[in-house]
Formats: sequence, C-alpha cells, structure tokens
Amino acid sequence: DALEPATVLRCATLNGARALGLQADHGSIRPGKLANLAVVPIGTREDLEAVIGGLAHPVSVLWRGNWRKSKGLANPA
Repeated sequence: DALEPATVLRCATLNGARALGLQADHGSIRPGKLANLAVVPIGTREDLEAVIGGLAHPVSVLWRGNWRKSKGLANPA
C-alpha cells in the first residue's frame, strides 16, 4: 500500500528533524523556526511534475529568511 501524502510530508519534515535532533529549529512552520519554502500553485499533476523536475519555477521561494518571487510557473531562464 502507498503512504498517504500527509504521512510522506511528516516523514520528510517533522519526523526527519526529530531523527536528526533538530526539531527545536526545523521540521515545521512556526514562528521562530528556520524554514525554506516554495509556494507553488498546482492546478494539475503536470504542473507539480514540472516544478519537481526543474522544468518550471515556483511562484515564490523563502530561502534563508528572504523571499524570492518569480512570475509564476514558467520555464527557467
């Protein structure tokens, strides 16, 4: 059986941080925690696959405390 998406997300974030002993600063989105985020408007599975495969950019990315915005899903320059 396949894992539920929420289970996969927890494994990759909070549970991963716990396994490494980093849960105080990493693993969830909360005030004071460190996070790198990608905001992606997903309308179709193809949109998601394009972002994951590097064929398109997310709308905005939080990287080391700084937001970097793009024009949305587009081919990388």
